[in-house]
Amino acid sequence: AAETVVALALTRLTGTGAILGLSLGFGVCAALLQPGLGAIVPQLAGRTGVTRANGYLQAATWGGFTVGPLLAGVLTAAGGTGLALGAVAAVYGLGAIGLRALPLATGPAGLAGIPAGRDAHDLDNPAGSLGRQVSAGLRFLRADREAGLLVLVVAVMVAFGNLASVAEVAFAEGV
Repeated sequence: AAETVVALALTRLTGTGAILGLSLGFGVCAALLQPGLGAIVPQLAGRTGVTRANGYLQAATWGGFTVGPLLAGVLTAAGGTGLALGAVAAVYGLGAIGLRALPLATGPAGLAGIPAGRDAHDLDNPAGSLGRQVSAGLRFLRADREAGLLVLVVAVMVAFGNLASVAEVAFAEGV
């Protein structure tokens, strides 16, 4: 839902500051969404299907990263950036509704993959504030060095891999 608001704001606001701020908002939203999707996988797939379901989730995510810039180019060519960002807002809005409709467990039982004593309740407490949930996640990453290192390495790889998004625009304009 927050990504819907960010996309709609991008269709209306101009200027470097607004665009950089809203782009940061997209990044923060994605950083919160992806772990949430990962937490949903065990609930939907069951214990025996987690590996396969995580593979599907990753394939869908990275497939979207591949198709997204192409679709953005088509929509931008057809109706400008407002059309492309409006489509983004619509899809995120529908996605929020779809995720809300999933039959998910609440409470610690929904996060069977998180070791006991690792703030599992805080991570899955729908009544807890977003700040409290993020704080619990950061405490978990500090306590589990391997998980923290994995998150750091992947975050750096994805950040530098996404540099291509800016380079692709300059390349396309030049061509």
